[in-house]
Amino acid sequence: AAWLDGVVSQVLKPYQGSAGFPKAAKLFLLKWSFYSSMVIRDLTLRSAASFGSFHLIRLLYDEYMYYLIEHRVAQAKGETPIAVMGEFANLATSLNPLDPDKDEEEEEEEESEDELPQDISLAAGGESPALGPE
Repeated sequence: AAWLDGVVSQVLKPYQGSAGFPKAAKLFLLKWSFYSSMVIRDLTLRSAASFGSFHLIRLLYDEYMYYLIEHRVAQAKGETPIAVMGEFANLATSLNPLDPDKDEEEEEEEESEDELPQDISLAAGGESPALGPE
């Protein structure tokens, strides 16, 4: 925990007291997630025996890192941590908008595929009954 706190302090120290602090914090979280995902990817590709342990440690570290960042951003903005958490949740929602029309189109495509005849057999001589002799 002390090491993670030190990492956050060191990375965000240049932005302390500036208006760009929240953006720098979000960028740090993005980079943190990217690099830890790359380590997980490498362990997966190499079928490493330590994958399970590292994955559990990563989950713990990620949650604690989000906690630290949320509290630091809340202090910098003079808001409560719960207000900052709402902003992070809104950011995630805006990055992955749900389009209900798209979901309906996908369902319609699946239904139309289900309506196609499933059993297409070839007649004797290699001719398809639906296509005729030609």
